[in-house]
Amino acid sequence: MLNHVEKAEHAFLASIGIPVCSETCGWPRAKISCDFRSPLRFQDSFSVVLQLNRIGTSSLNWVFKILKPDATLVAEGEWVTVKVAPDGSPAAITEDEKRKLLAE
Repeated sequence: MLNHVEKAEHAFLASIGIPVCSETCGWPRAKISCDFRSPLRFQDSFSVVLQLNRIGTSSLNWVFKILKPDATLVAEGEWVTVKVAPDGSPAAITEDEKRKLLAE
């Protein structure tokens, strides 16, 4: 189920021109938590609501909900991604990236 949240995150970043993975940086997950609230069965419809909760120096804190069409909460949680340089060290989020993230 978390792969659908990741797809939503990647689609959002791509839509604002921030690459998820490039020769100069990546955004691995540093922390993930998810609480499952109700079952989702094979071929059930659902939606992912993803919101950027906080922008740090090199990290993004995301909160998410997975909902059935009738608004039943399936799962909710958060994850933290960290922008990293090619050597794996944290890299600062640029002012341009912050502007793009906050514009949405």
